[in-house]
Amino acid sequence: MEETLVNHLGPSKLIVESTNPPGCKDQVPIVFLHGAGCGSWYFKNAMKWFSSQGFECHAINLRGHHPDNKVLTSEFIKLDVEDFVDYLDVVLEHV
Repeated sequence: MEETLVNHLGPSKLIVESTNPPGCKDQVPIVFLHGAGCGSWYFKNAMKWFSSQGFECHAINLRGHHPDNKVLTSEFIKLDVEDFVDYLDVVLEHV
């Protein structure tokens, strides 16, 4: 598998783990977005497999779900659907 890169994207420094295997330019990128209690780690096996098939992969870490991006629980529970859409927009701007 191609090396996994950790990127800090956008003004909120959204943490995204990405793979960019050789020849992926011909494939549509895959963006993974986890649910509660997970993080980009949840998609490691899927990213490994899709990367081996030539797909560029991006796994988003929601705010507070990565060791480098801890937040207070009171801030974390304020996440809503609009935040998810904003996170996807940030990643898609960089794909």
